[in-house]
Parts: sequence; C-alpha cells; structure tokens
Amino acid sequence: PPLAVMFAGGEPTVRDDIVEIVKMAHDLKYMILLATNGIRMSNEPELVRKLKRAGLNIVYLQFDGLTDSPYQKLRGAKLLPNKLRLVELCRKHDIEIILVPTLQGNINDNEVGDIIRFAAENVDIIRGIVFQPMSFTGRTAEYVSRKDRIDNSLLAQKIQEQTNGMIQEEDLFPVSVMDPPLKVMNTFLEKAWPPFTPTPYCGLWNWILVSKRGKHLFTPINRFLNFEQFMSDLKTLNSVIENKKVSKIGIYLRLFFASFRSLDWRKVQREAGLLNAVKTLVKIHTDPSYDSLGYLRRRLLLIGCMAFMDPYTFDVERAHHCVIHYITPANRIIPFCVYNMFYRKQTEKQFSIPRIKAKHK
Repeated sequence: PPLAVMFAGGEPTVRDDIVEIVKMAHDLKYMILLATNGIRMSNEPELVRKLKRAGLNIVYLQFDGLTDSPYQKLRGAKLLPNKLRLVELCRKHDIEIILVPTLQGNINDNEVGDIIRFAAENVDIIRGIVFQPMSFTGRTAEYVSRKDRIDNSLLAQKIQEQTNGMIQEEDLFPVSVMDPPLKVMNTFLEKAWPPFTPTPYCGLWNWILVSKRGKHLFTPINRFLNFEQFMSDLKTLNSVIENKKVSKIGIYLRLFFASFRSLDWRKVQREAGLLNAVKTLVKIHTDPSYDSLGYLRRRLLLIGCMAFMDPYTFDVERAHHCVIHYITPANRIIPFCVYNMFYRKQTEKQFSIPRIKAKHK
C-alpha cells in the first residue's frame, strides 16, 4: 500500500470539507501532504490550526521565489506575502513545509540560490525544496520556448553557481540512487514499502546539513559520507538479504561497519558528533521514520528536482517506472505525467461539479 497521500488539485483548500478529508486519511494512518498555493491558509489561521489537529503532516507549498516578479508572471498576482505568512503559521502549529518552486527560464531561474538560502534559514520548519521545471502541458502548452526550458543538468549548474559552490553539480544524484537504502529498510518493516523504481532521468536528489555554526553555511551529506562506497555496501547487503543468508543482528552489524568505513569522521565530529552520527545512520535504516533522525531532523534539508514530462520529453520507459500516481474518481490509478498529458482533461470533464463548471464557463 502507499505510505503517503497528497491532496492536490487545482487547489485542494477551496473544498469546504478539506479538514474532514485530511482527518479520514489520518485515521487510515497515511502520512498526509497538502499541495497548495497557500492563499486560503495564509488568510485563515484557524484553517491551519484545524488541519494540524486533523492530522496534516506536510504543506507542499507552491513557492516560486523571494521577489514579486515570478508570482506576477506565473500566477498573475503578487503572492510572496501570503507565502511568508503561511511559513510563520506552519511554524506556530508545527506543520512541516516542502517548498515547491516551478522554474522557468528568464522568469525565476535566477532565484534558485535565494530559495535554498531561505529554506536553510528556516530549516526548523522547512524540510526541503522540490524544484519543478516547467512542463509544457495543459495551460502552459502554448508557451513552449526552448530557451525557457530548464532540465536536470541546467538546474544543477544553477544550484552550483548560485550557492557559490557550496552545493556542486556532482553533489546532486539521480533519485533512483535511493533504491538500495530503501530495500534495506524494508527488512525491518512489518509492511514493506513499494519498490522505488524511477529512472535516473526523473529527477535529482540530495540532503544538505545546515551548519550549527550558522544557517548561511550548509554541506551536502555526501561530503560526510563516501556515497559510492556506502551504496556499494548496501547493494551487497541487499544481495545477502535476498538470499536469506543473514539475521537481523547481522544486518545491524553490516550497517554499522558500512557506516564506519564510509564516514569522514573529522567532518562528522565537527558537525554532528561521532556516536550520534552512527546511531542516526543505523536507526534510519532499521526504523525508518522522521523520529529516527533525532536532533538532525531540524538541520537536514532535502534538495530535490522532479522533472515531469510533457509532449516534447515524453518517454514510455519513464512512464512504466513511475512512482507517483493519480487516483481518479473512477478508481483508476494513472502515472503522474501520463495523467497530465492524456487523461486530465477528460477526467475533469467527466467529474467536474456542476456549480464549479457553471462558475467557470
């Protein structure tokens, strides 16, 4: 079964029953994300409080920059004050945030570094950033321009340039690199997670550790950990697990030794402490949850990119490996990019509520 459910849209907070829907999902023990532009929530503090009580875990917040210009061009309104107000409301109610900038060349690709720095300054409540390069489908299909397209490699370049090299291009890994650690984690779960099968082209990923010496300083976690060595050890461990040649105690020991020989102990000691680092790394794999991160939870920041497909970049192989799906009112499960290109219009036409359709004729 899925581990998490995201309520998206359109804009999910236009529903008067959104609190009840979140409560139902919480009762079913899902982690709950709400993808929102933040307008209603920023204007209605009581709604934020109710959503927290209903079980909302993460606000997946549309966040296109730290100036008015990208909001005016992409959204038609100056929405930055709403975004900043919602960040403070989420902090008040301890609802974690993932910032979701839609990136388009010549509009906000110059604000990538500022967005990362803003997230680092607010790492106590912001858990990460997922950059989403504009996919030219739906309402944006008519605005296709090659010079405005941002892809994974160009985003990596901009991150390096705009963070003054604190995050380098080579620090950003394909999202598919997470497959080995997730397989190890499954060994310790009563209900195994679904296979994590995205292609290397689906996006980029890393975490950065915000320094205790100042929030303007941050370091990708692969600077503390020999990533290639650690992932190789995990792949070997997975082979042993699949052949049922190791006990859980044996898995613990192998994880410990993999961590021991992969970590840069001098850097770890400076930023996290040796014992804390090893305990955290082992616990993440044996009891995968936010709580396993311990005190590091408020210092780790996800830097990610999801490069969704459009008619100009569509790849059937990527669609076959999709890990993000829409569920339609007809109970069809459709890969994310496939839905947006081929099924969204007909689904909306079939299931739109009459009063909403009348309002938008």
